[in-house]
Amino acid sequence: MGNPETSFLMARHTKKTTKPEEGSNISGEFYQGITEEGEKLVREKTREHLLNIIESSEPGSVVMFLGASDLPRTKSTSQVSANEVKSLLADQTDQYLVYEQKDIESMVDKETQCTREVLSKTVADNPDKKIVLSYPLFLKEFSMLVPEKGPRANEPDWKSAGVAEKKSEYLLELLKRNNDDEDDSLFDWVKNKGEIITEDGKILKGPNPEKVAQDYIQGMRRLENFAKELFPGRPLTIEVSTHSWDIDAFIAYATHQGKLDSQTLEEIEVGTGGEKKFISEFEFPVIKIGGEKQTLNYRGKEWELNSPEFMEEQKQE
Repeated sequence: MGNPETSFLMARHTKKTTKPEEGSNISGEFYQGITEEGEKLVREKTREHLLNIIESSEPGSVVMFLGASDLPRTKSTSQVSANEVKSLLADQTDQYLVYEQKDIESMVDKETQCTREVLSKTVADNPDKKIVLSYPLFLKEFSMLVPEKGPRANEPDWKSAGVAEKKSEYLLELLKRNNDDEDDSLFDWVKNKGEIITEDGKILKGPNPEKVAQDYIQGMRRLENFAKELFPGRPLTIEVSTHSWDIDAFIAYATHQGKLDSQTLEEIEVGTGGEKKFISEFEFPVIKIGGEKQTLNYRGKEWELNSPEFMEEQKQE
């Protein structure tokens, strides 16, 4: 197959519950952190958009629901989408094999096998089929929470670990000064680069938008390297569920030579539709890397991936 292409679907999680421990159970399975409306939305968008991506992927593709943040709603979003894919492709076992996390875990004899070995062998034994795997993994590059201990304990972040995702002082002030308008707050965050001086002169620090974008690129590469190691020579499609604002910053940065400001952010938000709005629930850009052209498709427009990180990798290839 030569050097097959890798596609990424960088999705925003679906509608979240007010209380993190609650979730949706309309399908008979419990999905923590998302509402019933959120589960229905994921299933609908999977049928309308994501299924076509899987069906039009290259022969022998491995499609993975693989990445998430440390908040349950991201993992649940991926799991619901994979569950819907499994239902939609149930009568096409001659072309597709679909394994949810519970299926994968049941295949592994924990005393004699590891999950990686089982997955690698399962894919290798089915070269003529497209295989869909759901096993969302937490990556620190997609985190919204500051851990209470460890090397990241003092880093600025959106929220603090603990009950009910306590908003950071920076986020509270950011929303306050924008009258709780999330789109305006997003633009303000990019403009102030993660640092606010309050009316009484206090300096509040949050995530730096450029650093967030760079972390997302690093997280993508970690997942790609992991998948290529497990499934060498196979075309890959990797779905990741993360968070709004952060995804928008990543898209603008990755497609504007590493330039992230109000203009580049507005360009990606508007797309061809004319309405400025940050990424919606279970909306995702489709990113293609590893081919002759590295691209990102979002809201009707195709962009070249041309940030310094992507350009450097192209030179090396």
